[in-house]
Amino acid sequence: MSRFAVASERLDRALQNLEQACEPLAQSKGSLAETEQRAAALFAEREHLRVRVEKLEEQLKALVNLNKEAENRVDVAIDQIRASLGR
Repeated sequence: MSRFAVASERLDRALQNLEQACEPLAQSKGSLAETEQRAAALFAEREHLRVRVEKLEEQLKALVNLNKEAENRVDVAIDQIRASLGR
């Protein structure tokens, strides 16, 4: 083999080794983009859930207040019935 052919083969092997070494890096860049997209989706979902929880907390407060009001009205009604029955 000529020196040129030997050098050409060495260059080909070196390029193949370089491509093999770079392949995981290229894959990790792809998965980094996927990870960033997934993170953005998770942050959006988190914000949606935070807003939903706030609304549910407001509804809970309103229901607690309605429950207290109903409880007071029932107590007053019971007291009025007992008073009218003479107890």
